[in-house]
Amino acid sequence: MSLKSDFMGEKSQIILQQVKEGEVSAYRAGDLVLTVSDEDAARVQQISHVSADVVEQLPFTEEIGEPSLVPFKDRTGVVFVGSGHNGNVEVVDSLIKDIMPLLCARIPNVTLHLVGSPKWIKMAQGKPCVHGTGEVDSVLPFLQTSRVFLNPMVNMGSGISTKSFLALAHGLPIVTTKHGLRGLCYKKRTCPGVSVGNDATTFAAEVEKLYTSEEIWQRASGDARKFAQENISVESVAKKESRLKGMLRSLGMAGCAKANSDGPSWLSRPNNWVGRL
Repeated sequence: MSLKSDFMGEKSQIILQQVKEGEVSAYRAGDLVLTVSDEDAARVQQISHVSADVVEQLPFTEEIGEPSLVPFKDRTGVVFVGSGHNGNVEVVDSLIKDIMPLLCARIPNVTLHLVGSPKWIKMAQGKPCVHGTGEVDSVLPFLQTSRVFLNPMVNMGSGISTKSFLALAHGLPIVTTKHGLRGLCYKKRTCPGVSVGNDATTFAAEVEKLYTSEEIWQRASGDARKFAQENISVESVAKKESRLKGMLRSLGMAGCAKANSDGPSWLSRPNNWVGRL
């Protein structure tokens, strides 16, 4: 059941309004509101009318992977990585039903590898050009040997699409939808190394371009790594992290500011971790 249909009833609408009012009150009462994306920060300001000075985006980082030694000609297949939560089930369903039939017809011997959840094994059974890998010890082999990362996010939500960050950090070109850009490029709505297709036909066409042209792929891969290094590496967010920790100390939250002072960014994870991708 979708979120929209779940809140159709009058009683549910009242509860939803109460939750919204509670959230807005919390935003207004706080000395500092932390969000995980520019979009969320803008939305908080829009609904609560708090000053931009008290809304800050937490930096998210990925460990930037070493350049893969596998050249374009030796790479094969496309890949999706994600855990089995409902949002990803919708994505995988769209990949299997809407996108892969088009790619199968356009690209000889192409295979979609679904990685990260046992659900993908069942969903892939009997489907042409689709292989359900399920849980793995590390996603790195797939990132280092595939040609394109597919992330056709279906629904708008909050937060960030961390799987897009993961692919960029390994120089793997991405094809996604406008929803998959969350947290990456809020102002421009475009990102180096990322192609966008908001319907199945356009999406498949973007994948085909990357998959079949070494020149286009090499350029996108280089752009992806450069963007990741400049925007989501530990080094690139160090200055912002330091400023946020200073703000927490000024609010008497020195313990929070100290928590990871010598470790990785607050919003980071090992690059072989699927978690809530």
